[in-house]
Amino acid sequence: MSVPRITIKDVAREAGVSVATVSFVMNDKGNLPEATRLRVREVCDRLGYKTNRRAANLRTGKSRTIGFIIPELRNEGWVTQWYELIGQAILGVSQAASARGYAVVIVPPNSPDLMLEFGLDAVALNDSQIDDPDITRAHSLGIPIVTQDRPHDSRISVHLDTGYAAMTTAALEALRERGARHVALLTEPGGATSNTTQVAAFLTWCETHGYTPTVVRGAHDRSDLVDRVNEILGSGADALYSFYGEGEAIVAQLREQGYDVPHDFQVIALRAAPAGVQHKDELSTTTYHPELYTGMAIGTTLDVVEGKLEAPQTVHVPWRLELAETTRNV
Repeated sequence: MSVPRITIKDVAREAGVSVATVSFVMNDKGNLPEATRLRVREVCDRLGYKTNRRAANLRTGKSRTIGFIIPELRNEGWVTQWYELIGQAILGVSQAASARGYAVVIVPPNSPDLMLEFGLDAVALNDSQIDDPDITRAHSLGIPIVTQDRPHDSRISVHLDTGYAAMTTAALEALRERGARHVALLTEPGGATSNTTQVAAFLTWCETHGYTPTVVRGAHDRSDLVDRVNEILGSGADALYSFYGEGEAIVAQLREQGYDVPHDFQVIALRAAPAGVQHKDELSTTTYHPELYTGMAIGTTLDVVEGKLEAPQTVHVPWRLELAETTRNV
């Protein structure tokens, strides 16, 4: 014998509310008391009621699908460096979207036909390029875009402030307070907006404080790390902020050459670490959380999609300056 299908009317009757109230709760709409929302959800769970998403999508014109556009990894070095960070970003987006009843599809770069085929409600880009064609295409299709480090790009619906500029400035200030007189920046090849953001912050800080700017760029796969550190030493720098990461390897190389870190040479390095993880070591770092990138902004993006907020919006990602002797929370 077949089991009768639970309907929205059954839920409304059991919860003692109207059908419209159940609909508001299931679609996260309306100005309802939290107690009412909790009661309706409890009844839905107890009766096993689920909304007909396909019918709802036809009514609203929404696919309840977000596209995560994978960055165009232009060489093997990029693949080596970014595959883990991209995985963390996808995880963050998927968890945040699922919590709101949305699915996530992976979209290769330069795939406008797939954007149309999936009927995406929004697209998320991680570490977009300065002249990113996918932003142009998504914008032309009227698809809301969430990405980072493009605060002045009017096409972006939700801007993710990664804190790269603030981290760079905080690291430089810490080095200056500890007596550094010539700070070098070790970074990656240009192209991504994240790189542009922190280089601009470095140059601005140097100009403000009268420091000679030394910017050294290394290969994405870190294969030239020894040469780049030697280049920095040859510039006369007495301190280094490494947006390039690899702090432990840099310190080890300096010590092999007889430098006493941090007395002869100071180092602060960027570090990616899951939120909540604490490191107790001799390395000073600026620490950020890759699993929060983009994923943190999905809730805001969906509020824009659903008309609860107006674009543009900005979401700030947390970070930490962790000095070897002390820790500052930001």
